[in-house]
Amino acid sequence: MPAFSIIFVKTNRLNEANMGADGILTHSLKDITDQEISIDKFSRTENNKVTYRKSAHRRDDHYLFIFQKNGHSKIVIDFKDVELIGNVVLCILPGQVHYGVAADNETEAWLINLDTNFVNDDYRAIFEDHYFQYDPIALSNA
Repeated sequence: MPAFSIIFVKTNRLNEANMGADGILTHSLKDITDQEISIDKFSRTENNKVTYRKSAHRRDDHYLFIFQKNGHSKIVIDFKDVELIGNVVLCILPGQVHYGVAADNETEAWLINLDTNFVNDDYRAIFEDHYFQYDPIALSNA
């Protein structure tokens, strides 16, 4: 297993109005963009700083799809450890508590934030009722 370094992240434009009764921040897609979608690249740098900046221990009001191209990373979703190894995809639903814990130096991923209104009701039901249940899905390298 690769050695991990802890991920330290900063918050975006958030304030106390985004704080839930349980003390967990809820990020709105509107804090990131005025569009229905936001795409960010996550990668480690040589000095071990993470290029993707979000606060730890939070909820989102939108879908978050993680397409990890390579590497080994660890996140927590609803207080369960989830490891992403290699080329995988993972969906985090709106309202799920999550935060990044660690990523090795080889980790490279795309993070796609998608407004719930952008997802058709039929597809939304698939994600909310039958999605991966905390297990990343391996993708083919082809």
